[in-house]
Amino acid sequence: TLMANLHEGYWIDLVTLIAVCTLVRFVIINFTIPALSKWGIVHHVSRAYRSIMVWGGLRGAVSLALALIFFENAGISSDVKSFVVDLVVGFVFFTLLFVLGCIG
Repeated sequence: TLMANLHEGYWIDLVTLIAVCTLVRFVIINFTIPALSKWGIVHHVSRAYRSIMVWGGLRGAVSLALALIFFENAGISSDVKSFVVDLVVGFVFFTLLFVLGCIG
């Protein structure tokens, strides 16, 4: 029901959110872990496993719970609620569909 009323202008924001979050996750995993491994702080993680970490992260449960709490807050305008909830739900759906599509 939440995504059925997705505002037309939010599609660009949703695609931008997905791209930025994926890029940030890629950079953090592929640059931070090797650096920490080189310094002996963490164990070595193979490139293949790091790729799985980029796509396999649990990115939806906490975000969705917070967005639904946000949605129920009476002190926030309906436009802001709609914007935040639409982007979070869209991001979670993308994550689920993409990961399930890659697995299946």
